[in-house]
Amino acid sequence: MQVLRDDDFIKITFDEETKVLATKWKLQSFDDVEEDYVRSVITEIADGLASTQADYYLADQTNRGVVYDENMQKWVFSMLLSGGQRANLKKCAVVQSVDFFVGMSNEQLLKGAVTDIAYKCFNTRREAIEWLGVKDYE
Repeated sequence: MQVLRDDDFIKITFDEETKVLATKWKLQSFDDVEEDYVRSVITEIADGLASTQADYYLADQTNRGVVYDENMQKWVFSMLLSGGQRANLKKCAVVQSVDFFVGMSNEQLLKGAVTDIAYKCFNTRREAIEWLGVKDYE
């Protein structure tokens, strides 16, 4: 497994065998994180999807404890959708945050999405990995 980024905010990995690009958010609060930094990370994820030609995206948001404002939500979604389309992504599995409001904002955003990429929200990482259908992925 290749580590593309690992800092206090997020870990981004890519598994060549399973073609899974995975993100794991680490912070409950983004109080000390500038919006420009968040935008650079989201851009890196979108570019990572495209450059690795990932088939699957596993977004583990268990520890994400912040709700983006509406404009930021739309921007994040459009960036990730663009990266997924450039990669011909097959599936995107989102492991929901333990924060109720973050989970609801994810579901609301995804509900209105028009895309060929299959996506679904889950309560556990195991459920998400099983739905992606990748064997031997942890």
